[in-house]
Amino acid sequence: MSLTQVWSWLAQQPAGPYVAAVTALTFIALYTAARSSAWRVEQARLERLRLSLELYAAAAGPLQRTLEQRGAGADTEALLMDRLQACKAAPYLTADLQGQIGAYLADGDEARLPLLHRALDREAVRLMEERAKLLARSEQPGWGLSLWLQLRAMLPFAFAAAAVLLTAWLLQALGAAPAAGGSEAAWTRAAIWARFASILLSLLLLYPVLLENRRPGGSTILLRLLSIFIALLALIHLAGLETSLYVLAVQLLLFVLGFSLTGTKPRKARPFAGHYDDTTTQTLLLNPPAGTVDSEGRPVNGALSPEDTDARE
Repeated sequence: MSLTQVWSWLAQQPAGPYVAAVTALTFIALYTAARSSAWRVEQARLERLRLSLELYAAAAGPLQRTLEQRGAGADTEALLMDRLQACKAAPYLTADLQGQIGAYLADGDEARLPLLHRALDREAVRLMEERAKLLARSEQPGWGLSLWLQLRAMLPFAFAAAAVLLTAWLLQALGAAPAAGGSEAAWTRAAIWARFASILLSLLLLYPVLLENRRPGGSTILLRLLSIFIALLALIHLAGLETSLYVLAVQLLLFVLGFSLTGTKPRKARPFAGHYDDTTTQTLLLNPPAGTVDSEGRPVNGALSPEDTDARE
């Protein structure tokens, strides 16, 4: 039984006018809730961007002064430490910048300052570009984007209606299926439930792809493509009920595969640029590269003695 037949069956019921009134009220409520939710998400994202940029800007000044005047006063150094500590509370602090800030706060090595300054400036520029795009999308959307935003607010009602029609189809199909007692009847009922589960899974995967305004990330595009592909597999059900079990099996396999495809590497396995382990640190201390200068600006030539290494530590 097709969805058109299910809709006709619902329309022929005695409570048809009441169903139509409830449907209209549900559409208005879901549309309004979707628009309000989208607006709140955008405002919350802008607020997180603003807070992150404020913390980065507050740390950029002391960091620049310390970088230009090596061996700056204790007050400037203490201010830099406080501002970098505050940067740890930035909502959009990346793992790379967090690692560099933590490394500098741990040892206070001024050799880390140039790399830290470049990383902080890079993250600030990236967040400013993201904020500009978000403001343009919110305040000056193009014709196509404006139309999509209107249609997207209707999608919650469309998904709810699809779920209701799918449930009605399930009830009708189970009622029209052969009575239990044979292998053919068992297979038919299993195929009906498999089609129901497959289409429901497709709706659940497609809903966040179309409705949620996710912040761009490394695995966001891959996650969306995988969700869309799994959802499109439900179109194979048009070929007949006999494909239901196979379609559901493939969808479940791809869904499980998605956990490995979208997984991220542990933070400890991704050292930031400029990070050294203990062995590398000792090697650099004992054999500094040519042109290296100490904290007082004097050139360092040759290997350091173990006593000098202990003194530096």
